[in-house]
Amino acid sequence: MSRWFFRSCRLHSTTFFKCILCLVIIYILNTILGVQYYIWSERSFENEYHLTMTQIDIRNIDENKPENILGLPKYIISNRFIINNEYLCNHGNSVTFIQPHLLILVKSAVENWKARQAIRMTWGKNEFLEKNNIKLAFVLGTNEQNFSVEKESQQYKDIIQIDKIDFYYHNS
Repeated sequence: MSRWFFRSCRLHSTTFFKCILCLVIIYILNTILGVQYYIWSERSFENEYHLTMTQIDIRNIDENKPENILGLPKYIISNRFIINNEYLCNHGNSVTFIQPHLLILVKSAVENWKARQAIRMTWGKNEFLEKNNIKLAFVLGTNEQNFSVEKESQQYKDIIQIDKIDFYYHNS
């Protein structure tokens, strides 16, 4: 009986030590490879992007002067509209002015007409948008090849084009 007991204890203790050794190896590899940062540390916007978040109570924003709390935009670019879809926020004509519940602006390059068409045929279908009082508009700049989007704008009435070359920093 005592031999069986000692063999059993030795077998269990060997298994126990193997498990402990595996855990120690995993911990050391984890520490060396730096994976613990992504698994166990608390992630936050400030830590990830090295920027500070400002909490704003929207109940304190004056509707006439929101810039008092929000501040002015960092990059102001004077824009002249080549295509100004002035009836985008109206239903029907200029007399019936019903503001949309939601306006979705999609930044698009002039030459990406296939992507715009794909959006119009899928989630941007007019029937769905009109039923839910949602408007969709594509915001375009100009390009060096000077492609024209006048015909597309007249057909779909969802294009806004500004007089700036399509450039990453002009996205605002």
